[in-house]
Amino acid sequence: MKKKVQKTFLNQNRDIHLRMNHLFQMAHQVLLSKPENKNLARFYISMMKRIATRLVMKLHPSIKRAICKKCDMLLIPGITATVRIKAHRQKHKVVQCVECGKVKRFVYNPNHILWVDKPEAVYHPQEMEDKRVAKSMQETQGKPSKETDKASSSKVT
Repeated sequence: MKKKVQKTFLNQNRDIHLRMNHLFQMAHQVLLSKPENKNLARFYISMMKRIATRLVMKLHPSIKRAICKKCDMLLIPGITATVRIKAHRQKHKVVQCVECGKVKRFVYNPNHILWVDKPEAVYHPQEMEDKRVAKSMQETQGKPSKETDKASSSKVT
């Protein structure tokens, strides 16, 4: 019974992810084919964000970086955004939305890996359960039980 419920939940999430991915790709394609259709692209992005907030789903950081927070415009360099590399203090990338003027700054480090892409960010419930069981087994094997402590202490006296 539980497996059936879990499978349907995963299929629902898959459908939602597919829909959000489709909206993002449509917005990107609309801006590449006709840059005048900025309102249509903005509508697609706002729909994608609305779906994510309504269903309490997080957007991938690469998608978040490609969207203007102020006007929900997809930031494509040369079409809807200007991109500059600046070396003030630390080398960073400055992305400015052409529509509203909102500025985003990202540290420019080629070796930097987002936390989402690191292996420890992926949650594996089975591995976590195995580690928990192994730890409890070590604790029970390493520490004698209270009954054996009492029995050994009574023999000594």
